[in-house]
Amino acid sequence: MKSLKKNYSILLFAVLLLGVVFTASVFTKVDSVNDKQGTSYFVINDETTGDDDDEDDDSIDDEDEENNHRDLEIEVSDSEAQLNSESNDNEFQIAIHAEDDKLGIEFEFGTEVNDTETELEFEIEFLELISFVDEDADNIFNASADTVEETYEIGNFSDIIYTFENHTDGELHVFNVSTVDDVFTAIVYASNEFIDVNGTILAPTEIKIDIIIKDFDYGNGTKIALKVEVEFEGEIEYDDDTEDEEYELAEDEAELEFNLNDYLGFFSWSEVVTVDDVEYTVYHSPFDPLDPEQKIYLTYPTGELIIHDPKIGVMNVLDIGAPTQLFSLSLFTIGGISLLVLLGAAFIGFKKIRAK
Repeated sequence: MKSLKKNYSILLFAVLLLGVVFTASVFTKVDSVNDKQGTSYFVINDETTGDDDDEDDDSIDDEDEENNHRDLEIEVSDSEAQLNSESNDNEFQIAIHAEDDKLGIEFEFGTEVNDTETELEFEIEFLELISFVDEDADNIFNASADTVEETYEIGNFSDIIYTFENHTDGELHVFNVSTVDDVFTAIVYASNEFIDVNGTILAPTEIKIDIIIKDFDYGNGTKIALKVEVEFEGEIEYDDDTEDEEYELAEDEAELEFNLNDYLGFFSWSEVVTVDDVEYTVYHSPFDPLDPEQKIYLTYPTGELIIHDPKIGVMNVLDIGAPTQLFSLSLFTIGGISLLVLLGAAFIGFKKIRAK
C-alpha cells in the first residue's frame, strides 16, 4: 500500500512538472513579428515555418497576399491622377485632383454579386490650414471659441510627380502632390499587394497619405488645424477601432466610415503625429453628420516639419485567413484540458488509495 501511495505521489509530481514544461515550451515557440506600427502576427516555431509562409518577409502570410492580389492601372496628368484597382469580384477607382482651392481624392468602389451591383462613392477634400490660439484649452479648433491667427488655403499646386517602385513584396505607386511654395505636400501610396511603406503595412484595398506641412507661418502659442471635408450621400459614422487595427496591421487609429450595405468606405488617420522628429497626440473635432459641410478638423502642435498619416479605402473586402494566434491559443486550450484531466485522474486515484 505504501508503495502504491508513493507511486501516485510520483505520478502527481510528474504531471505537474509536465504542465510546467508544456507551458514553457509553447511560450518559447510562439514568436511575435512586430513592425513599427505594432503589427503582431504570432507564428508557431517561426524558425522552421517563417520562410515558407512569408517569403518576402513583410509579416503577411503569402497565401493571404495571393488571395488579395489586385491588378492596377495608372493614368497621370499635370493636375490629376487616377488609379484603377481590380480583383476577380470587385474593383475601385481613386482619382486625385490637385485644384486651385483644394486637394480632392475621390474613391469609387463597385462589385457585382448574383446580378446585384453595389457602388460606393465618396470624396475627401483637404481645404485649409488654420493657425489658432486654443482659448478654451480643449486641443481642438472651435471657430466660435478660438482665435484664428493665420489661414492657409490649400491650392496652387505644382504638377503631380508619379514614381513607380518594384519591391519584393509588390508594386508601390507613389504620387507626390505639393503646393508651389512647398508648405503643404501629400504623398499618396498605393500597391497591388500588402506592402511595407516606411514601417506601415499598406493593404491593397487602401491608399496611404503622408501629409507634410513645412515652414508654415504660425504665431507663438498656437496650434495648427487641418480642415478636411467629406462628400458622401449616405450615413457617416465615427469609429476609433479600424479594420487595420483588427487585422493588426496598425495601431492607434481612428476613422470616419461611409456605410453602404455590407461595404464600408473609410477615411482613417493615425492618432500620432510627428512634429520636428517628436511624436505627439493628434486631436480632432467631433464629427457632426448633420453639419451641411460634413467637416472635421485635425489638430497638430506647431513646428517646422509636421508629418501625419491618413488612409482612404474600403473595408470588408480583404480575404484573410484565420489569424495564426488562434492556433497558438488552441494549443494552450488543448494542453490545458489534457493537463486538468491528468491531474483529476491522479488526484482521484490518490484519494482512493488513501481511503484504503
